[in-house]
Amino acid sequence: MNDEKPLKKDSMLGAENAVPEAYKLYDEGDAEALQQRSGSFSTVSQDGMAGVKALFKKYPRFYRALTYIFAGPPANTTASKFVQKLPRGIAIIDIGSGPRKLRDDVTCIDIHKFDNVDIVADAAQLPFEDESIDAAICDNVLEHVRDPKKVVAEILRVLKKGGLVYVAVPFVIPYHSSPDDFYRWSEPGLRELLKDFDEQELKIQFGPSAAMTMVFAEWFGLLVSFNTTFLYKVGLYVGTILTTPLKPFDLLLVHYKRANILPLTFYFIGKKK
Repeated sequence: MNDEKPLKKDSMLGAENAVPEAYKLYDEGDAEALQQRSGSFSTVSQDGMAGVKALFKKYPRFYRALTYIFAGPPANTTASKFVQKLPRGIAIIDIGSGPRKLRDDVTCIDIHKFDNVDIVADAAQLPFEDESIDAAICDNVLEHVRDPKKVVAEILRVLKKGGLVYVAVPFVIPYHSSPDDFYRWSEPGLRELLKDFDEQELKIQFGPSAAMTMVFAEWFGLLVSFNTTFLYKVGLYVGTILTTPLKPFDLLLVHYKRANILPLTFYFIGKKK
């Protein structure tokens, strides 16, 4: 990090990497209050993929492996690869990080206090000064917030001029509440959402095979469920396992002209103008 700390001065505790007092999370009641205040709290049951994600988020190493089980190999630049290309000694934030830590110098922000989270905060109300951050990651988070444009505006506010952003969003994917699920973006839709950035790269993150196999697993679970939760989950897991060998085809399919009509996710790398 730079000597000039990016956290708001009135929120600092004094220690170099301290979490601001206003954003510390003490118990589940605080978590629910923050989710409700941020407009992203849901009472929807977390079955299917959402339930599996919620379980594995308690175990970061397994959660990372879960991405490859459900989505297969990434087709292009992931958030991890994006961060590895950034120099050290700059201010980097990961918004909606969950339990992962992309690099030891990345400040992780989430509405839940996972082990690796540094700051518990609302993505639409980031606790940073204007133009104080060098790079921001928002990896498959925007579909879970009620007002994605407000989050994008916050990223613009805190980024320095010339600062970089990595944003990934879903396109073809089943409903997955974490804690809720509101939006999907096509390639032009993502470009429109991030039009205030200078586009550096917009490509498929996880491809058509990932999308097709994930939808099939949900469909298969529904087919064999006989309207029971237990059989649905069994079918979902079986469908996921059966289609896993098909997912590496994305390494080929993403190079096809019409691959952008059916990918699981897109990503955008941009620079603040």
